[in-house]
Amino acid sequence: MCKIITPSVTIFDENDHVDIDGNQKVIDFLIAGGVDGILALGSTGEFTNMSLAERKALLSMYVKHTNGRVELYAGTGCLDVAETIELTNYASEIGYQGVFIIGPYYYGLNPDRLFEYYDEVAKSVKCNIHLYNYPERSGHSLDAETVKRIVAANINVVGMKDSVMIPAHSNEIILAINKKEFSDVFRV
Repeated sequence: MCKIITPSVTIFDENDHVDIDGNQKVIDFLIAGGVDGILALGSTGEFTNMSLAERKALLSMYVKHTNGRVELYAGTGCLDVAETIELTNYASEIGYQGVFIIGPYYYGLNPDRLFEYYDEVAKSVKCNIHLYNYPERSGHSLDAETVKRIVAANINVVGMKDSVMIPAHSNEIILAINKKEFSDVFRV
């Protein structure tokens, strides 16, 4: 079954504070357009411009304002693994269906460090995780073998958003994951 899950922008006011009314209008516009779900705090959600407290407040507003009208997903990747775990558990506890987690941005991590990061997060949270691969913003890329290792070690890693401009990259991941043991639980 296919679903339309749309990443949402975050609206800020003239003082660079989150504009609640503006964000609620965006949410209503997306729902009126027929989306099945909304991803809050993705890259277009400008999560890097917010504190952890501001991110939590925005996630709470989404839950209250959508009131079950659509599925909710949250971008919960942070520079610090402990903050990623905290924000991911928070999103899960308040009703998000799943999260998208970018690896620690800015620092280019090798495949073993990426595995350790995602493995620690996955083992510390109670919700479904989608890996978020965006090399242009994070400074590193999840290769097919690393993704396969992460998925094999963590049943709650159920999908991936692969924001790579080379289609062959996504193909490699699909081929590595599209084995009998993973094909029913993991989506790219």
